[in-house]
Amino acid sequence: MKMKDHYEDEMLSKLKALEEEYEVMMHFNNFPSGLSTISDEWVKRRISGKDIKGR
Repeated sequence: MKMKDHYEDEMLSKLKALEEEYEVMMHFNNFPSGLSTISDEWVKRRISGKDIKGR
């Protein structure tokens, strides 16, 4: 059970970090109305780990 809890905590932590990064990105930039497509692709890349730098 401890390993399951550990991985759940790790996944939630990463998701929270992604959400915070997304909110900051949204706050400091003016995006076009077609943002949903752009943001969907960005989130997919971040979750897949292909766009993570320095890790």
